[in-house]
Amino acid sequence: MNAIARRMITGCISVLPLGLLGTSPAAHAMQGLDACTLITKAEVDAATKHVVAPGAKETVANLSTCGFADPKLPVLKPVSLSVLATPTAADAKKAYEIAKSNAASVEAVAGVGEQAYWDKYLHTLRTTKGKYQVDLTVDGDFGGLVAAKLLLVKALTRLQ
Repeated sequence: MNAIARRMITGCISVLPLGLLGTSPAAHAMQGLDACTLITKAEVDAATKHVVAPGAKETVANLSTCGFADPKLPVLKPVSLSVLATPTAADAKKAYEIAKSNAASVEAVAGVGEQAYWDKYLHTLRTTKGKYQVDLTVDGDFGGLVAAKLLLVKALTRLQ
């Protein structure tokens, strides 16, 4: 597992009540989500003004992550989209609030999802849409908040 995925999983999962990651039939049904279907390599290239490798999917419980590697340093994934699927919209909002309360830096961001904030230390734009908490991490050298906002808006339009 790459460093960004570990950081996202730690940021999302370590602070969540275990019930949000449960093994109920509903949780198993949500595991079919593929974050790599929500943004394309071409969109990441355009938003970051860098060429990245095709997205690589990783799934842990109800969390689907798509990391785009730097071809020059393939172990680094400067762009990563993570989607946490929860049983209900209330659970997604609860996960969002828990993550927000644990963030070292919170800058409100308008126009993205139902509510959103940028964590400048983790370079993560976090939002919710229905039963999903969605995070887009973009390293500063790859466009930071500006690129994250462009990409996250695209991803949310495809999230059902």
